[in-house]
Amino acid sequence: MLAAQGGVHYQHGPLRVGVGAVEDVVRGGGNGEMLYGVMGSYQATDSISARLGAEWQGQNTQYGGGYETVGLGTTYVTGPWAFTADYYRINRDDQGNSNAWAAGSYYKLSSAFDVFVELADSDTPGLAQRGGLKDAYWLTGARYHF
Repeated sequence: MLAAQGGVHYQHGPLRVGVGAVEDVVRGGGNGEMLYGVMGSYQATDSISARLGAEWQGQNTQYGGGYETVGLGTTYVTGPWAFTADYYRINRDDQGNSNAWAAGSYYKLSSAFDVFVELADSDTPGLAQRGGLKDAYWLTGARYHF
């Protein structure tokens, strides 16, 4: 399976901007439409940064899957710890809309290795919604940055 993809980013001082695209091939579980994204972040202080991003994909008449997402988030760093919070507004072309969020904590063990825990609520239409934190899920792991 081959899927074309690419992206670029630019940084000037505390401002970073990135754009990217990927061919969301059906064989890989996608809907056969291009997926595009753009993001920007601003490093307000040594400890605080803010980000804004958007992602969109066209609707496929056979496989569905079209949507537009806008997200807003922030990160606070103190020593080896980083804390994040993000909100996403998701407009699905063939289903209801969602208000998703995520909050996380990361601990840097070395310059290239961290461990993390995240709590998120995708507010996905079609899943049994029970309300409150009953619909949220936890994600934990370790990550090595090459």
